[in-house]
Amino acid sequence: MLNVHALTPMNTDPIQSRGGVPVVHFNGVDYLFELYGETEKQTLKPTSVVLCEDVIIWELEGGVRCEQIINKVASYEDELAFEWKLKVTSGDASTLLLFFEIAFISDKQPYFQIPGTLYGDHTLAVSRSIQPQLIYRKKGNYPKTNKLRTRADRSTHNSVLSQGSKNVVAIQIDEVTDVDSDKDGFVENGLCIDVSGKDSCDRIGVSMGYQHFPKLYRGKLGDASTSVGPTGKAIQLKVNEAVEASGHLYFRKKTDSFSHLNAVRFFYKKLHQHPCNKVERNDAIRLMAKAIAEDAYREDHKYFPTVLSGDRPDTGLGGDVAWTGGMQVVYPLARSYKHYPKASEIVVDFVENLITHGVNSAAGLFYESKILDEWSTTAWWTELIHKHHSDIMDERGAHSAYVNGQAACYLLKLVEFFRANPDAGVEAERLNLWVKTALSIIDHALNEQRQDGAYGIYYHVEDGHAIHWEGCQGLWFLAAAAEAYKYTDNEKYLRSFEKADGYYFQFLKNGCLWGMPMDTGDAPDEECALPYITGAKTIHEMTGKDLYLERLLQTLEYDFSWKFAYNTRHRNEPLKSLNWSSSGGCITSAHNIHIHQMGNLVAEEIYYAWQQTGDDYVLSRLKDTLNWGLGTFNLSDGHFGFGYEGWATEQFFHSDGVQDDPTRVPNGGIWPDFLSWASACVLLSSNADIPDEFYLPE
Repeated sequence: MLNVHALTPMNTDPIQSRGGVPVVHFNGVDYLFELYGETEKQTLKPTSVVLCEDVIIWELEGGVRCEQIINKVASYEDELAFEWKLKVTSGDASTLLLFFEIAFISDKQPYFQIPGTLYGDHTLAVSRSIQPQLIYRKKGNYPKTNKLRTRADRSTHNSVLSQGSKNVVAIQIDEVTDVDSDKDGFVENGLCIDVSGKDSCDRIGVSMGYQHFPKLYRGKLGDASTSVGPTGKAIQLKVNEAVEASGHLYFRKKTDSFSHLNAVRFFYKKLHQHPCNKVERNDAIRLMAKAIAEDAYREDHKYFPTVLSGDRPDTGLGGDVAWTGGMQVVYPLARSYKHYPKASEIVVDFVENLITHGVNSAAGLFYESKILDEWSTTAWWTELIHKHHSDIMDERGAHSAYVNGQAACYLLKLVEFFRANPDAGVEAERLNLWVKTALSIIDHALNEQRQDGAYGIYYHVEDGHAIHWEGCQGLWFLAAAAEAYKYTDNEKYLRSFEKADGYYFQFLKNGCLWGMPMDTGDAPDEECALPYITGAKTIHEMTGKDLYLERLLQTLEYDFSWKFAYNTRHRNEPLKSLNWSSSGGCITSAHNIHIHQMGNLVAEEIYYAWQQTGDDYVLSRLKDTLNWGLGTFNLSDGHFGFGYEGWATEQFFHSDGVQDDPTRVPNGGIWPDFLSWASACVLLSSNADIPDEFYLPE
């Protein structure tokens, strides 16, 4: 659990000048302040540095003057924090990037994080994707790099942090610098990491203006041609014009592997902006449930198409059993039956077809998808997996832990819900068959579970034996095992959960959960946290053991690092005119450069965590999640420039990279298609057993 106990005040002045260099000495480590500029032609180094109390005057080559005010906002033996403001002027017209970095000597490789963008080294040893991967103290070719620069709005907290053997150090900057020279009146700022070993130091920092180095990552799996650059945008200064940026510095003693998450908490409280909610929750439920039931459900084939648009009523991708369709849509829809009475009828229609025809009896697992009238172990993601896993699967595809674990978990949750709500009209005998099917899927995963606790990731189409183990996709079987224990009270499911927790906790402890979505090339991702959160909450409910409350909170804190603390500025439509809020939404993964609704699946779990702890930070994150979700679907036809009321897309482009399609617009664009799972995630958080007042805009 995070160390948030009362701290002992620090009595000494933490900022000193050593040889003309400002230094913070904290817990035995010196952290050097460095400030320099870059133009197209040269690096502008300091010619003089003057430290006078809380003001540092930096004179740079080229006549650039920087006045930096640094004020303490927390000063303790275990924690030290500053707010800083930098005012920059130039005697001549200048176009430059200005960097403020913290340099320090590490006794071993630290853990680095750019919240929402970089986690550790981006699983350098296993990643099959091309997002930049941090290679420590070595030279590498893209995507491997020892020097990384990117735009500040790639981060959910505009920050970069490092956790070494003794301390956490972190730095944060405003999302943008306001300038007159830009047509929108601002230039985005930047974040940077340098682990090349220059002067035997590691460096984390921020910049006024930004650069993408080594390249601008565009998010296309396995296609380096979509990564161009280096690229960026500099600050243009007129003669004697002043521009300003501000941010925070944070230091904390390392007390455990999760100490760095205190920095995320700190920056959240400094950055936080409320999302804008423009609809009542009950109206939202009716709109989204109606859209899913009447526009998405294919009654003739009994599935929810993966993607829909106004001129493409069915894309031909078919419908998925879970994840991007199926049970992830069905369970939220079922919970809407009081607002949309036909919901129960559609849910029964789908589930009956699934358990009757959708199980591959030879393998003992659900199929992955249904395309028209044919069940299949392939889906829209199969080609992407096969590209990098041709050694473990052929063109027939495979059964996945994501689809099967989630489908079984939500099927049991669905039964529990209908048993608690008999007026929904689902017969007990029917529910018993659903339970039998769900438990058979979970039992298969338990039989294949490794001794170390890992669940299989992919399973063979012929006999269902596990054929791949790398990554965290098996966490959905952890959540399913927890639900099975809750439903049956059978100790074998608790033992399976405990073994799995021991295995997957090592990923969490290392600050990098990866490998859940099948289309991200094993990049770190946010979705891994969701089943861990779900399972930990369920087991804590059942056992009351402090360990599982601790695990719930640890995993929530990791998930919160992917969740925006602020509302990004948009340059393009439709989000610009809508003044759309990002605060409360999650970045999908280190591979996907967009915000999506998946984090809304665990709203009840966040509420439970708050009930158990009374933590105001958890409560604020909950309100962000609930109210942000209510701003992600069409309130009327064409609200987001496409589709009908109740429709939601899964991709909101907050930064200058987009996912897959080069025709999509960055900096405020969206993917203008209806993905019913995206509506369903918000439908679930809106249907949650949470008081109405939590959904009210601040």
